[in-house]
Amino acid sequence: MVFSGPLAFFVDTIKMTYYSFACPHEIGFIKVVQDVGNGKNPPPATGMHVAGMVTVWFCAAKYLEEIFVTKNAFYTKHPIERAMSKPLLYNNILSMDTDDPTYKKKRKALSAAFLKSKMTQIVDMAKQTALKCFADLQAKGDENTLDMNMYTSTVQAHIIVTLMAGPNQSFKTLEYTDLNSGETSQITLAEFFDKLLTDIMIRLMKNPLVMTHEYFTDHEVFSTDKYYFKNCQTIRSFIGSIIDEKKAVKDTNASDVISLVLQDENY
Repeated sequence: MVFSGPLAFFVDTIKMTYYSFACPHEIGFIKVVQDVGNGKNPPPATGMHVAGMVTVWFCAAKYLEEIFVTKNAFYTKHPIERAMSKPLLYNNILSMDTDDPTYKKKRKALSAAFLKSKMTQIVDMAKQTALKCFADLQAKGDENTLDMNMYTSTVQAHIIVTLMAGPNQSFKTLEYTDLNSGETSQITLAEFFDKLLTDIMIRLMKNPLVMTHEYFTDHEVFSTDKYYFKNCQTIRSFIGSIIDEKKAVKDTNASDVISLVLQDENY
């Protein structure tokens, strides 16, 4: 059932606030969907009125495939996606409106990074990155205990960052601040990206106000916002330095995404 109206908005805000405190270590939306489905297994799709918006949540892969594959030509990013990604991303190719005059030009330039002629180099970069991850693990000793799901996710993050920024960039370290405790630690660029994706949702759960107005996405209200903004600034500065390096070198044979798009005037 999809609810609407001021009363439903108020009730949903109270619910989200409750979930943010009752479930601090899990994504609150999972709890909501489970409640709506009256069980541990969420329904294929469900709807709610959340923070002034009528929303539909798809919980089955086949529905996502239809949206992002067969119906992709008719799909555009919702303004809330741009608001929620601040200050990590602004009017970025990942979240910008498909009706934006520069979108098609930027998307065309980006597609050049994945041409068939580049596949051999892309596969080789992915292979070498994975082998380095395995070598680093083996260097720790013959006996290692780890969570395979988490490790696989980390290796995947290293591969994605390598394809985006180039060989060895994903293994560089920078300071990360934990959103819950405020404690800092040195982690790799790949791990940083992996954590930030989760941090976007943690911020939403800790500060439901960001769903009510764009003002709250741009300002620090709670400590969670402060740490999130700090992490975003850290990684934007780090990526900015990589971009400056690549602009100076101008390697026309490079196959990473940043190097390729920098050759296009739209970037």
